[in-house]
Amino acid sequence: MTEGSNESKGSNESKGSNESKGSNESKQIQEWYDIFRKYPDVFPDAYFRFLRANLEESHKKGTFIYKNGVLLTWKQYQKTVNYAKPGDYALEKMVSKKPGNGKAQKVMEQFLSGLPKGSFCYLKVAAHNERAICFYKRNGFKKVSLMNFGTVPGMLMRRKN
Repeated sequence: MTEGSNESKGSNESKGSNESKGSNESKQIQEWYDIFRKYPDVFPDAYFRFLRANLEESHKKGTFIYKNGVLLTWKQYQKTVNYAKPGDYALEKMVSKKPGNGKAQKVMEQFLSGLPKGSFCYLKVAAHNERAICFYKRNGFKKVSLMNFGTVPGMLMRRKN
């Protein structure tokens, strides 16, 4: 999975996130940032320290899907980390403007269908985010271990494709 897709205003989903440059890119990043800001109970202030830079990187690399108000970003591991090997994937961020409308499920299915068979996909989620944990479990993710994000308890989840 190497290219991003975004929903441009007034058009259908388009492939290749690098098509929009300059102010359009800045507007896109700000729109995504604002969606995260809608959920202070899920994303504490500390979460935003590197969020904009992370979103810019995903936009630049085309490692995102943005469709119908749902953003999903990912990366592919290049080096071995504690739990993943090169070639595995990480679902980095997922957020929806309007949770519960089924659009996130479609974006998740699009993302997962693009991953190579037999690969692993990891994600990290705050332990108090029960709605997200249930969503990820419904999509085949299983708890691997508990972890902390600073002082916030969380967990590492994994799915084999």
